[in-house]
Amino acid sequence: MADTLTLTVGGRIYSGWTSADVTRDLEAVAGGFQIGVTDRWVGQTEPWPIRRGDACRVAVNGETLIDGYVDGVSPSIDGQSKTLTVKGRDRTGDLVDCSALHNPAEWHNIGLERLVRVLCEPFGIEVTREVDVGAPFPRFAVQPGETAWEAIERACRLRAVLATGHAGGVLITRAGDQRAADDLVWGENIEAASAELDMSRRFSHYTVQGQNVGTDTAWGEAAAEIEGAARDAGVPRYRPLMVMAEGAADGGNAQQRAEWEAIVRAARSSTASVTVTGWTQRNGELWRPNRRVRISCAWLRLEGEMLITAVTYRQDDQAGTTATLKLQRPDALTPKPEVPDAATSGSGEDVGLNDW
Repeated sequence: MADTLTLTVGGRIYSGWTSADVTRDLEAVAGGFQIGVTDRWVGQTEPWPIRRGDACRVAVNGETLIDGYVDGVSPSIDGQSKTLTVKGRDRTGDLVDCSALHNPAEWHNIGLERLVRVLCEPFGIEVTREVDVGAPFPRFAVQPGETAWEAIERACRLRAVLATGHAGGVLITRAGDQRAADDLVWGENIEAASAELDMSRRFSHYTVQGQNVGTDTAWGEAAAEIEGAARDAGVPRYRPLMVMAEGAADGGNAQQRAEWEAIVRAARSSTASVTVTGWTQRNGELWRPNRRVRISCAWLRLEGEMLITAVTYRQDDQAGTTATLKLQRPDALTPKPEVPDAATSGSGEDVGLNDW
């Protein structure tokens, strides 16, 4: 069955699009789309009644990928053709654009899930959770000028979880451990592939320094000279980096932060983009973000398991129907440790990648 895309506005389903570009990204709360049609209304004097601000749904093969609003409509006409382009985002785009206005703007003894629900409630956005979110915050305050999404992201970092978009809602999760049904193999299902292997932001030695408020049991040097250290064995030459802890630190979370710097910088130094034919795998399931997938591409020196962090579903007259998958090491999305219980572990060695 051919892959199909439909746009629903005001209860009416529009199909037959001649170009389509729909993106879902694990690191972005709002999925987006841009779709177009040419000569769809031959013999008609008025274009389709799709207007800016209309609520809409974009579905691929019957599955809703975008539940939000039309951001823009671009009709055009000349002597040969009529063209309409429509673009929009999930309703969670309002969290990114709009300020978090609450009175009072702080809460005490509030759990993360409840806090995210409070921040999303004025926008009519639903919140789901699929991982443990830890202890309540003794106090959490929205910073002046902060958007709703900035406050949500900050709160999630403090509890070492990831907030992402989910068809118009917010999903609280972590990097997934579910696998895609298909592997990505050059010579079988990979149409095109590229990689970015960049060492410029990796360092051989990481040192995190900080201070804490003195107590009866920890004072003087014990409070003023806190330090953590980690090594990235994948960097052969001497390249040190010192990081100052943003807040009060202790030996434990300074060490966690140093290890996090080594792990995540190494993981983020290697990304890949893979294009496959069609939007679905052999079992009929869509390619989707937050799935692990095994890739084998000798020219890119990629061999092993990576995480799909974004998928762009594309369709046009030139390239046909394709899905472009953005891949990273799964530990690239390890949340930054900012509290003692947000620990990470591991080494700076590459996984699934043979360096040039």
